Amino acid sequence: MPAVLDASDWGIEVRDSYAAAWRSEASLAERELMVVVNSDDDNEDGFLDNETPLPVEGENDLGAVRLLRVPADASVRFAVDGEVARLFFRANRTLPVEPDQWLRRDAAAFGTDATVFIEGLRGTTELEIQVRDVGGRVSRRRIKL
Repeated sequence: MPAVLDASDWGIEVRDSYAAAWRSEASLAERELMVVVNSDDDNEDGFLDNETPLPVEGENDLGAVRLLRVPADASVRFAVDGEVARLFFRANRTLPVEPDQWLRRDAAAFGTDATVFIEGLRGTTELEIQVRDVGGRVSRRRIKL
């Protein structure tokens, strides 16, 4: 049975709120992932985006993390303090990531890549990513938000 992927092998890329370009995991040593409080009204419905029902078309305030080299047969779980941030599988705030939910990397929720979108509610926190191989071994990575 192959060894569980070390977190450094996952090929993590991040995208800050408002940014168009992805940056490498190595850049996190210089600057943490910027996720702003989503307190504007991108879809102009009269409600703050972080207080409106899903989805928000035209949403542009979410940060994002994607995993480029996690095997399809591995399972992935994302966790964050729900009082500080929310996680979604889509950039328009649809398909919320459920707490303690393990998903196979090849699950439809991930789409073509293993990307999770992060909505800031208030303050700072950490995103924890866990990858479990088919043998049940788990590796973890935390990213400061």
